[in-house]
Amino acid sequence: MYNTDFAVTIKKDAKPGTYPVSFFCDGAPVKGTITKAQPKPQVETKPQGAPQTGGGAESESSPVAAIALGGAGVAAAGGLGFFALRRRKNNA
Repeated sequence: MYNTDFAVTIKKDAKPGTYPVSFFCDGAPVKGTITKAQPKPQVETKPQGAPQTGGGAESESSPVAAIALGGAGVAAAGGLGFFALRRRKNNA
């Protein structure tokens, strides 16, 4: 009996399963099988339900509301200043 090492290349698109292999060694036929295993899933347990990612833009610790209110205040002050200067020029 011979000890033989050999390499086999399986196409990436081959389906998982057992395939027959045959070749000749010193004129004698050699037969066997090779198995392509089922690939492992990326995660063992699939997540279920809604993701627990935090509060987002509406959470209490988010500065989005403060920034929006500050921007509205600046816009209102700018608008009032514009009308005050415009009115002053017309009365002078």
